[in-house]
Amino acid sequence: MKKLIVVGIIILLVGISIPSTGINVENKSLRVRELITTSKAIDIEVSKIVNLKKLNNEDFISKGGIKICDEGWHPALAGNSRSDFLAGFEITIDEIDWYPGFWRSFDNGNSWEEIGALPELSGLMYLELDSNDNGFFGTFGYPSDDDGKIWLIYTDNSLEYIYWIDFDWSTYNFHLFESLSISCYTDEDESWNWGGIAGTCYNGYPVDDLEGCPILFYPKTGGSCTIEWLPVEGYLNADFAIDEITGMSYAVYDHETDADLLVRKDNFGVYDEDGSHPYMGAYFLGDTIAKISKPSMESHNDSVVIVAEVEDNIQCFYSNNGGTTTFQTTVVESATNPEVISTWDGEIFVCSYIKEGSLYRKISDDGGLNWKDEVQITDGTEDHGLGKSPDGVYAIWAGDGVYFDKVYSEIKPELKIMSIEGPIGVTATIKNIGDASATNISSKMKITGGKLGLINKTKYGFQEFLEVGEDLTAWLGIVLGYGKIKVVVSVNCEEGASDEEDMSGMQVFFLSLL
Repeated sequence: MKKLIVVGIIILLVGISIPSTGINVENKSLRVRELITTSKAIDIEVSKIVNLKKLNNEDFISKGGIKICDEGWHPALAGNSRSDFLAGFEITIDEIDWYPGFWRSFDNGNSWEEIGALPELSGLMYLELDSNDNGFFGTFGYPSDDDGKIWLIYTDNSLEYIYWIDFDWSTYNFHLFESLSISCYTDEDESWNWGGIAGTCYNGYPVDDLEGCPILFYPKTGGSCTIEWLPVEGYLNADFAIDEITGMSYAVYDHETDADLLVRKDNFGVYDEDGSHPYMGAYFLGDTIAKISKPSMESHNDSVVIVAEVEDNIQCFYSNNGGTTTFQTTVVESATNPEVISTWDGEIFVCSYIKEGSLYRKISDDGGLNWKDEVQITDGTEDHGLGKSPDGVYAIWAGDGVYFDKVYSEIKPELKIMSIEGPIGVTATIKNIGDASATNISSKMKITGGKLGLINKTKYGFQEFLEVGEDLTAWLGIVLGYGKIKVVVSVNCEEGASDEEDMSGMQVFFLSLL
């Protein structure tokens, strides 16, 4: 076992000690080596004003539908809570210079329009996108002539303008930032805290001289940002995920020659005394024999799911307790290029991959243990990404154009109280406006009020099935009394769909006037 003990640097020398812990595994093919107990960091002040760029490129016009653009490479996708989408990818006019272009959708991807392109950022590649409540954020890999910078783009939820800023680390001898992955989350108290970026770089600060050094970059309190790194080298691909529920973040890195993955954990939910997020340790994940590469990860409510290529198969490394215990299972055999994302509520994980030249996906509803329901999305592509909205999970891919389509949506009933009416008694009409049948539907109707509060009647109802598009009628019965009244109707079903509505009115003897 190899043990790494280092010191932390955040302008002044700082040490953060995290005890070493072990990880239980499902089978002998998965093993974890000791933790890296600290990371290093450097801060810089954020004094540069973000450049505002109004994008304009008349050569690319939205085609509408699921074909976003006639040409593009390395597409990325992000959705928000309003079911708006931002798509970005590399475009060109002359087939020589490639630069970022952006498209937007305000109707859950049913139609698209171009925002524009950034030809002045020619050479920026491999766009990554994510969102939080404040807007959309993205980052790129390095351009060959400007390799000491980390780039951040931003647009608010209007998706009208693209802002961009570069953070230059070349003064500190950091270069060649590659495989950058962004993850956002909403900090209710600090709107500036968009999230973080993980990746690899050349690290020559101050004398480390590490190639392929795993780094983590994020903004700090007090108007500065920090770059943190682990004192190892030879890493290639990275991915990053912040758990919106727990605030914990996870970064994963694969190695050029070593078999195992490196996983780093930080607490993005709090700040330490200097405004940084506490480092929680890092560990090596694997069996030191089977090569693990091209990792993709997602996390929700302490579930951590990593998918990666292992000996020409897609394997899943999953934990339901924030990485304290980790297990391994097979997603699919003879496949490559995995990507993983969760649904908006975090209950389903979706893994996409390439098999026999076609794009497929599988889902897991048990945190990564079992993967099922293989569906082919398209053929003839390896270049793809995933995004999500509250309505489902979507894929974007490049082929003879750039395409967008839904790849998973849980089919559920949706119950809607359509009306509450009198006057002979109170009648409620309830309709299933969802995509699946509702079972074991329970309703409750309650009327209260009248002079001296003498009107107080409740009635329960039950129906075994309610098909899509059908409705049921719940009747409270005739009520006697006089005075102002309030009627509350609620309904739910076994699948979890529910609705509640209330109506105020006047009771005049046996007439309920609503």
